[in-house]
Order: sequence, then C-alpha cells, then structure tokens
Amino acid sequence: MKTSVRNLFLGMMLTTVLLACGSDDSNDPTPGGDGNLGTYVGNIQVSDDPQTDLGYILNARVTVSHSGSTATVKITGDPGFDREYTGTYTSQVEGYHDINLTKQTKPVEKVAGDRVSIIDNELTVVINLAGDEVTLRDSPSTDATLKISGKLQMIGTDLLKE
Repeated sequence: MKTSVRNLFLGMMLTTVLLACGSDDSNDPTPGGDGNLGTYVGNIQVSDDPQTDLGYILNARVTVSHSGSTATVKITGDPGFDREYTGTYTSQVEGYHDINLTKQTKPVEKVAGDRVSIIDNELTVVINLAGDEVTLRDSPSTDATLKISGKLQMIGTDLLKE
C-alpha cells in the first residue's frame, strides 16, 4: 500500500514538473492566433512622386486585423476612398504591433509597400503604390476634390483608436 501511494505521489510530481517545464514563458515576438487590432481614425495625406500634388483622405477609418502572420488593413474615408491591403504581421510585443505591407487587394490587386505600426492607441500608416489613381479632397477645409495619379505615397500619423 505504501509503495502504491508513493508511486502515485511521484507520478503526480513528475507530471507537474513536466507540465511546468513544457510551458512557453519566452517573450517571443512572433505573432500567433487571430485578432482584431482595432479601428483607428484621422486624416491621411496622399502625394505623388515628385510631390507635385497633395490631397487628403478625410475622416479615414483604418481597420487592422490578422490571422496568424497574415494581416489585413482596410482604409475607408471621404471622398469615397475604399481600399484593402495585406501584409505580414511581424511583431507582437506588449503595446506594439508592426505590419509590413506587400499587396493592395481592393479595388484591384497590385504590389504595395511600406508599413503600418501601432503603438498603444495610435496608428501610423505609410503606403507606397506605383501606377495608381485616387480621388481626394483638395484640402481639409474644402469640399473640392482632385485626382492624383502615378506613383503615390500615403502617410497618416497618430490616428487614434476608436
């Protein structure tokens, strides 16, 4: 009887030690799982290269989600801006998320570049596209629109989480 109790006790201790040692307590920044990283609002500036035209996506809403290491970034705003991008979710550290953009998937598929960074409750987005055309607000204070085409760069800083 004593041997059975002792063997049971040793078995339970061994199981506890194996389970405790088998857990992952590292600070591995490799993202995993699925998740919605939030929706961020603000204005985004858009310029062409060599920066001869400048326009604005007003009231922009940037929604960021991921599934494993694949991220999706959806941007909508005034006047009728609606685009979607995908990229690689590269970092997941407390309060910081980084996404390397690789492709625009909506309205048409094309190569995109640069990144989206989220630090606490603020988002910064920089997107580069070659051979695109967008309709934008001429300035933040008017309803006039303009079209910018060619190589485009979009920059939005300090967009706040809703």
